[in-house]
Amino acid sequence: MVFNLPEQALNTALSSFSEKTGYSILVDEKVMEDRRAHPVHGKFAPREALEKLLTGTGLTVRYSTEYAFSLTMQNEDAMRSAGRTQAAWNQYQELFQSELTAYLCKVQPERFGRYRVLFQMWLDKDGGVEKVEFVESATASRPDVDLSILLAQFSAGMPPPVDMPQPLTILLVPRHEPLMDCPHRFGRRK
Repeated sequence: MVFNLPEQALNTALSSFSEKTGYSILVDEKVMEDRRAHPVHGKFAPREALEKLLTGTGLTVRYSTEYAFSLTMQNEDAMRSAGRTQAAWNQYQELFQSELTAYLCKVQPERFGRYRVLFQMWLDKDGGVEKVEFVESATASRPDVDLSILLAQFSAGMPPPVDMPQPLTILLVPRHEPLMDCPHRFGRRK
């Protein structure tokens, strides 16, 4: 895949990366604050391009599925100073992203992976959804209200770390092969 991503704000670069690759991202906005993406120009596999994009940011990638990832700070001391442990946050991000993907595959088997939407979620102490706000959506044929109702019924099945900052910012983008993230459609779980 050919990339032409200049040095820019990390959130802008990640949005462009997601649009090009179809990867979904879960990241705390505070983690991206004031960070710049390293330029990426040339032909690279998506994961290689992402690593180059994150060079010098102090962030590391954690994949929850083949086409979904979260970003965390590399330095555990920095994580602790931010009021959370890296292990707890990473574990929760992976679980949350995996459970959300499985849930959306189940409740939207014909639509999941075929739209782009950026939203924020606030979770209650049990891992249920307290509030959803849409930041951006590029698909007029899929009303946000339908997705909002579905997201309001979602629960990760596990309480978030007490000191986890909220909201969670989630970007879902169209997938090249949407059903690859829906293992229940094939009778198996990843």
